[in-house]
Amino acid sequence: MTAWFKHVRLALSMVVFVAAISSVIAGLAMQSAQGSQSIVGPDQWVPFQGKFRSVNGGADTHGTIYRASNGSERRDAYVPSIGSSTISILNIPKQALYTLIISNAPGSSPQWEMRPLVLPRAGYRPRRQMSRQSRTLRGTASVQIAGRSAWETSRTAADGSDARLFLALDLNFFPVRTESSDRQEEFFDIAVGEPDPKLFDLPPGAQIGRTGPAVRLGRFTPRELGLIQ
Repeated sequence: MTAWFKHVRLALSMVVFVAAISSVIAGLAMQSAQGSQSIVGPDQWVPFQGKFRSVNGGADTHGTIYRASNGSERRDAYVPSIGSSTISILNIPKQALYTLIISNAPGSSPQWEMRPLVLPRAGYRPRRQMSRQSRTLRGTASVQIAGRSAWETSRTAADGSDARLFLALDLNFFPVRTESSDRQEEFFDIAVGEPDPKLFDLPPGAQIGRTGPAVRLGRFTPRELGLIQ
């Protein structure tokens, strides 16, 4: 397996992981029952930017993340071990997922891929609350992660092991730390504020090299994304 192909699989797994986390957070919020105590977050998307570092299958990745007040999100990731990088952009207004993989491997030709997004009927909105009665919630109080109040939750990872997610209340329950048997990821240097809108569009002059299948935001699975056969 070439270094370029390994990086492609790693980059695609990052997109799958973001999709899975979105579904988990949605599930946590939907478990809240009427009359139960809830942990309530912001009712609008909180824009921010920050840095992250993750280890996935032994590959060390670091990069930056940007989120806009309309829910758009961008991640720039770099894998030092193979000298490759990935840009992934969720552009909510344009309902598009853009991905670019840049590799130093011989014969590789970087090109943007676009996949249409299918948004929820009610619109793409943040989850506002999480029930204190949720079976996945750990502990009765929040902890400090990256200088933010975060609630520890759990889910079952793809390999059947237990994964721990620390969801930042003031960032719409964004997972600022994730720990599982095959993945460790943490965000830091987080600053709230609207990023440059240009970050969520293709660079001037960039062209779409190929178009992939549509993805359903908040409900997609690795198989629906076409990343796992």
